[in-house]
Amino acid sequence: MLIDSHCHLDFEEFSDFQPFFDRAKDNGVNAFVAIGASEGIKSSFKTLDIASRYSNIFPTVGIHPHDASIFDFNIETTLKELAKTESVVAIGETGLDYFYKYSTREQQIYAFEKQIEIANGNNLPVVIHTRDAWDDTFAILESAKRGMPKLKLLLHCYSGGVKEAERLLKMGAILSFSGIVTFKKSEEIQEAAIMTPLSSMLVETDSPFLAPIPFRGKKNEPAYVKYVAEKIAQLKNISFEEVEKKTTENSIEFFNLKLKNI
Repeated sequence: MLIDSHCHLDFEEFSDFQPFFDRAKDNGVNAFVAIGASEGIKSSFKTLDIASRYSNIFPTVGIHPHDASIFDFNIETTLKELAKTESVVAIGETGLDYFYKYSTREQQIYAFEKQIEIANGNNLPVVIHTRDAWDDTFAILESAKRGMPKLKLLLHCYSGGVKEAERLLKMGAILSFSGIVTFKKSEEIQEAAIMTPLSSMLVETDSPFLAPIPFRGKKNEPAYVKYVAEKIAQLKNISFEEVEKKTTENSIEFFNLKLKNI
């Protein structure tokens, strides 16, 4: 089996999730980490609701860096309460995105640091988004790990090269590879995938975004995580079954997943 370690099932594209759920199972994808981090705090509530209606959908809660401008005392309080929900497996996605600049750098850093504190306080991992913000991302994460050594970090949709990967792996982070790794012009990401130990790797779709080849440009869905795993196997010159088995084990361990009826 495979686990899609990062998908946005609360988006309108998945309003009727059953057909996507069925196609995923037909492709050996039997569990999903559903990310609650869009539309401000609304996405977290939607994702929790979806997870309550389907087996083996595991929700996260958080505020995306695009929405960091809304992060205030009330949002922080709400996130702290949601983090206590038994089904929640992580905080995020949170992080920094200096490409679109929907929120200021200061707002993003504040929201990121606060969500790291919430994760640590609830013994939950942090799912991290970073784009055009490596320096500040490293500064925040390395500082956090010094004060919170048991904090578990996941860099979702990994988009860096070997240098960034080495630095992240040194602090014990897990790297999650998406459909981008299948793109022809993603040589740096592919090099990072080759050097990243399988024990420190997850696979994801980031659905409905970033569909892998041969579906690039179309709506992504959890069933397509198989193509990411196949590419990883090709790059590392190992069997698909080995990637499938180890990334599933990694997801279960990292998120402390309690699978049902597999």
